Amino acid sequence: MKKDSLKATVIVIITSLCICSCAGLSLTQETVVFDDPYALLDIKTVEPTIAEEAGIVLRLRAPEAGSLAYTEDTVMFAQIKAGEGKCFRIDSSRQDSYSAGTTDASYIIRSETRLTGSNKKIVSSLEFSEQGAILQFIEGNHETKLGKFMIKDWKRSPIFPVGAVRIGDTWTYDEMIDMEIDSWLIKNREQKPFTIKARSTLESFALCQGVRCAVIKTVIVKEEEHHLKVLFKSLDFKTRTRTDETTYYDYANGRIIAQIIETLGQTTSYNPPLTDTSQGQSIIYLQQD
Repeated sequence: MKKDSLKATVIVIITSLCICSCAGLSLTQETVVFDDPYALLDIKTVEPTIAEEAGIVLRLRAPEAGSLAYTEDTVMFAQIKAGEGKCFRIDSSRQDSYSAGTTDASYIIRSETRLTGSNKKIVSSLEFSEQGAILQFIEGNHETKLGKFMIKDWKRSPIFPVGAVRIGDTWTYDEMIDMEIDSWLIKNREQKPFTIKARSTLESFALCQGVRCAVIKTVIVKEEEHHLKVLFKSLDFKTRTRTDETTYYDYANGRIIAQIIETLGQTTSYNPPLTDTSQGQSIIYLQQD
């Protein structure tokens, strides 16, 4: 299910935590360059059919097998200067398991993400409507060497419109995640939820890994202040992030085939004074049978 826009925004904010807490994470000074996702995913743009030009309906559907497996590859650069930055990579696999929801048109999806080189996993369980709204938050946590990152609440309005959409149509949705950091190293001095407003557009159609997909572009721009305590030192900083997400959606079967998520962030610290630029790319794709 489409749950990665907000995650990509949050990862820019907690980049330093990932560096410290993820086992097997490599950290090197490298030229800022990313792999070509279009070659990796074998993406080919196609002309819309007459039916697609008339409009398609975007809905979530449960797979016949009851589960979907995804590979997630993330590359982040921080402290970027003169085209170089400190690079770290997170490779992981995600298993989404579907079960019946509280209504005939809803699904409970339990996601387990396992990081390469670590025995820890990220777990979330949510009930979604066919339009992708979060109807019920059930659980969410991520245990690391630094402590636990626990989700207290997660809300989202429908990510898909009510009726059919055509190329160029645009719609919006809101999302909120309330996360608690239970760590011996880091404390939130001012606890507040992460929120976003996303704008999506049906841009085109394409073949992705041989599957005909609707190409949905989503843009999120977010600016906010944060107040943390690391050991005995208070940190006050402001982040501005832009997330550009391209989703290749198998609209006939109601599932994501792939996502390309690009993030650009700038962090300005008041204490101590500094400015840091970060850039990242995540490639998420369905593991084919």
